[in-house]
Amino acid sequence: MRALVVEDVQQDLNRITELLESQDVHVVAVIDPDRAKFLFLQNTFDIAIVHIRNKPDRGLEFTKWMRTKSNMPILMFTDKDSSITSEMCINCGADDFMVKPVNKRTFAKRINDQLLAIERAS
Repeated sequence: MRALVVEDVQQDLNRITELLESQDVHVVAVIDPDRAKFLFLQNTFDIAIVHIRNKPDRGLEFTKWMRTKSNMPILMFTDKDSSITSEMCINCGADDFMVKPVNKRTFAKRINDQLLAIERAS
């Protein structure tokens, strides 16, 4: 499995990458959404993980753009736990969202749930 991770906080990017790699996921990790667009168009990914506040609202913009190009699962991270934030994530095309800091087991379950849903649909 291949994951595209877009996160503007290097420490969080490293942690998410480690969590995914511990599940045998090949990770392409980037800080900049513009770089992520280029990589997305050049590669095939099974899932995307995007930080909502990546360089104010660029995470949302990137997710909206990506949703027009693909139906792969998109999991968004947010720093704020509110109904408005969750609504923004879902409205821009995310399949699921999590609040930071991320619990390792919950994260693994959410990733697996998204991938199982795709397998069942195909």
